[in-house]
Amino acid sequence: MQEQLKCIASRVDRAADRVDNAADRVIKTFGQMVTSLEQEAQSKKLERQDMPSKPAIFFGRDELVEKTSRLLASSVTALHICLLGPGGMGKTSFALAIIESPLVQARFQARRRVWVPCIEAISASLFMQVLCTSLGITGQTDVMSAILNELTTSTDPYLLLLDNFEHHGTAMVRSKSRERYAS
Repeated sequence: MQEQLKCIASRVDRAADRVDNAADRVIKTFGQMVTSLEQEAQSKKLERQDMPSKPAIFFGRDELVEKTSRLLASSVTALHICLLGPGGMGKTSFALAIIESPLVQARFQARRRVWVPCIEAISASLFMQVLCTSLGITGQTDVMSAILNELTTSTDPYLLLLDNFEHHGTAMVRSKSRERYAS
């Protein structure tokens, strides 16, 4: 009986080793795919995108748009508003309606209302590049310092619309996971 248990334990150990090896190969392949996507995205030239207009058909949310616009227009300190929900429910349309409200336009100059399309930002470094491009900052090697300098030295407030930011967060989680397994 003891010999049979040793034989079974040996088989279990070999199977565990094979599973570990397979997991290592999957993680390595995943890391290579993420790196490849990052390199491909970085090779594309990022261009500043104009903020789109709210959709022509936008119905039933006027009261909420007005309330949120008043909140943004009257806030003296930095304010963060996060719109959460599944894709296609109108989060971007709602945000664009707020940005087009007279209260918000009176508070934030046109060049300080910034559209940041995060769909292309599949890593932290790409997000910083997209943000830099959206702010109109060019030719900087220290992107983080350039962004912080722009935002902190401005006497006028900024309104940043980080559209599809959840994709960026997902990419960050992937990158962190890859780093953890790579070490």
